[in-house]
Amino acid sequence: MAQQLIDSWTTEWKPDKYKDTYRDALLKVIRAKRKGQEVHVAPEVEEEEAPDLLTALRASVERSKSGRRRKAQPSYSRNGRRADDDLSALSKTRS
Repeated sequence: MAQQLIDSWTTEWKPDKYKDTYRDALLKVIRAKRKGQEVHVAPEVEEEEAPDLLTALRASVERSKSGRRRKAQPSYSRNGRRADDDLSALSKTRS
């Protein structure tokens, strides 16, 4: 099955389908410098600091404690009946 999946996504390599954008941008800079133009480097993007997962988890737990409590879902027995159903009052003909 895995081999079929791989085969279905496998195609012939067509280099014409892809464009070297890095090379194009570099040639543009080289041409500009040859003409005597000033070339500006794009400012580096500062990476955001990774969130503190433990702090986020604690905040989530606190919100869930202070928020509304959901009604508990009923549990079911093996025969598909709710475990909290009281069937003792039913006769055998009604069950």
